[in-house]
Amino acid sequence: MRRLCGRLLMATGALDVLYVLVFHSRQLAAIAQDGFFDAIGPNVAYATFDRETAFWHLAFGLMAIILGGLIHWAQARTGTLPAFLGWSLLALSVAALVLMPVSGFWIVLPQAVLMILVSRRGHSRTGSGAKSEGMRRAAG
Repeated sequence: MRRLCGRLLMATGALDVLYVLVFHSRQLAAIAQDGFFDAIGPNVAYATFDRETAFWHLAFGLMAIILGGLIHWAQARTGTLPAFLGWSLLALSVAALVLMPVSGFWIVLPQAVLMILVSRRGHSRTGSGAKSEGMRRAAG
């Protein structure tokens, strides 16, 4: 269970990227056709914001993959996660769900709770000696 946090977040990001490729391929093609530069800004004539939706899903997905990789790396090196990471993702998820209940942030919510649990277990298992050993492994 402890090493699932990074992999779950990477999987969430991969699903979001897949969502964009499947459901927003026309928008991605239109962005490419317009030459990428300034091709996403809102167009008053077309108030659907399809390109913006595609971009933000793609950006979130890629950032989740990157963050998930970092989380996986950190857990492999130290055996735990910093508590602020789980709390930050929990706060972001709750705020996003209040503003937009019909969204994918329901997937991030349990992952944030899992990160908090992992950080608590890591701190209760590691004394000061184990903590410094983990820091030495992370540095080396």
